[in-house]
Amino acid sequence: MFRRDRNRTSVRSAIGVLVLVCLGNSFDSRAADHQVLPGALADRIASVTSDPSGAPIVVVFYARPNCRISALQTPRVKQLAQQWRSRGVSVVAVIPPRPDGKAVESFRVGHEWTDAIEHDVEFQFAERFDCHVVPEVLVFDRQGRLRYRGAVNDRYQLGVQQPEAKHRYLVDAVESLIEGQTIAIEQTEPIGCRLRRPRSGEANRLTYFRDVAPIIGRHCQSCHQPGMSGPFALTSYEEVVDWSEMICEVVDQGLMPPWHANPKYGDFSNANVLSSQQKKILKDWVAGGCVRGTQVSQSTSRQPLVRMESDRWESDRWESDRWEIGEPDAVFTSAEFAVPAEGIVEYQYEVFDPGFKDEKWIAAVEIKASNPAVLHHGAVNLVSPSGNSSIRLSGQAVGTPPSVYPLDTAKRLPPGWKLELIRHYQAIGSEQTDRTSIGLKFIDRRDVKKEVETIAMLDFTLMIPAGVEQHRVEMSTRVREDLLLISMYPHMHYRGRDFRYVATYPDGRQQILLDVPRWDFNWQHRYQLREPVRLPAGTTLTAIAHYDNSSNNPFNPDPNADVYYGPDSTDEMFNAFADIVSADQDMTSLKSRSLAWLGNNGVVMAASILGLLSFAFIGRRIA
Repeated sequence: MFRRDRNRTSVRSAIGVLVLVCLGNSFDSRAADHQVLPGALADRIASVTSDPSGAPIVVVFYARPNCRISALQTPRVKQLAQQWRSRGVSVVAVIPPRPDGKAVESFRVGHEWTDAIEHDVEFQFAERFDCHVVPEVLVFDRQGRLRYRGAVNDRYQLGVQQPEAKHRYLVDAVESLIEGQTIAIEQTEPIGCRLRRPRSGEANRLTYFRDVAPIIGRHCQSCHQPGMSGPFALTSYEEVVDWSEMICEVVDQGLMPPWHANPKYGDFSNANVLSSQQKKILKDWVAGGCVRGTQVSQSTSRQPLVRMESDRWESDRWESDRWEIGEPDAVFTSAEFAVPAEGIVEYQYEVFDPGFKDEKWIAAVEIKASNPAVLHHGAVNLVSPSGNSSIRLSGQAVGTPPSVYPLDTAKRLPPGWKLELIRHYQAIGSEQTDRTSIGLKFIDRRDVKKEVETIAMLDFTLMIPAGVEQHRVEMSTRVREDLLLISMYPHMHYRGRDFRYVATYPDGRQQILLDVPRWDFNWQHRYQLREPVRLPAGTTLTAIAHYDNSSNNPFNPDPNADVYYGPDSTDEMFNAFADIVSADQDMTSLKSRSLAWLGNNGVVMAASILGLLSFAFIGRRIA
């Protein structure tokens, strides 16, 4: 009945031992001969699961503090433990080890866990019960028999968070036992982080410091380092070994490193992609026993990380309290915001008046959270003095470097304009706080040759009918002078399916500039072209997207609802941003002039060099 049938008899004996220690002679002592857990660990768990009214139902919550799904499920398990305490149910958290030796304390303090907790020091529990993924719950009845194992519920998957669970596996199993009823579902696949247990592998010549550390440093450490957005660090041999099974799984599934552009189209300077050879190195190194090798120097495991979009400044990304763009010329910091332990958090907005009397030319923008783990993505808009107009300045998300514009280019901040900070937070399983800052790096107006403009095709009339699996939206704009395309930044929410930018040139040729075949709301990439693409006058720039509002979309919050354009993540958006400059502009030798490229088809916004806002809305939507 269970996928690990060889454990069933021994599981019964093991839990029988736990109850035996608590209740004296209620069980035959010979059961100890068949125990699964080593006696010391069994005794400790038994001592904290005793129920004076009789043998308890035991729920083992096998979890670890720095696994995101484990952390998200912990508040629910805590709540259930409190509800069941008076009903003869004991909940025990069993925590596997981690390199720093602080797994139990981190879990206890981080989640304010007050129920029983034990340390699976040498993976004894995981070995005896064949646990490979955390979190996993194992439920034993009052006779010590394993009756359910698997997921807590189906609310969370890798990269997916539903507003609420559709199936409450743990609750259903325990409530059925309490009521003396048959459990309908006795096993599910646990969903979470792959667990590395000690194993013997055929040694090969691959070593961590020579072969693996450069890959991890280049492709992973921008997020997976202390104080950054990754739920765990990958900055040492011990940490990488600890997460090696999970690394192999997410790399094999194409989930990590996060990059969603189709490699057939476009050449992007910030692409974060592993080659087939790099994937093979990781897999073979783990299969070969994770050999350490010789550390040549301290920098061996800290190779240059994902490069910024310009080499204008060099900064040490390793120190999380430092700015990636270098020390900013101006910083604006939000009020502290309390992020709840679970649930969907609505967007937060805050406006700053910089009080600049003169224009400023912005060479770089960084959005920096004091708690990167909870900031899903942020954006900064420039807002006119009247508040009636706004222009996108920059956006930044998990795993995305700050906006650093190419040499000799900059964005203009007109005098009197304000900065609007937009933040989207994500719950991580424990209550958190954050203060987000905007950092601006300026450049002298005399050094600016070209002004960077952001155009945006936005469909405010967007409506996606309930249940539709392939809803198409298309918008276009026609450019009126030669432009250079620098980067593209599509934005949708949970129902987004794919996104594409296409250029149709005056001679009729078409070029796919960017293709995102599998949209993922968890990753808000800005796709920075390695070399600008020239868009001659008369070129039509088109953005095409599809949406899935059906029950087949695991991200969909509500497939029964019609969805409209709106700011909340449960609404939808069609936003096609692009950064451009005028191909022929040279502000060091010409007087400032307004750009004339703005077309009249689509929703397009831009700030001209004179600080005027142009806006047109004659778009079309194809359902």
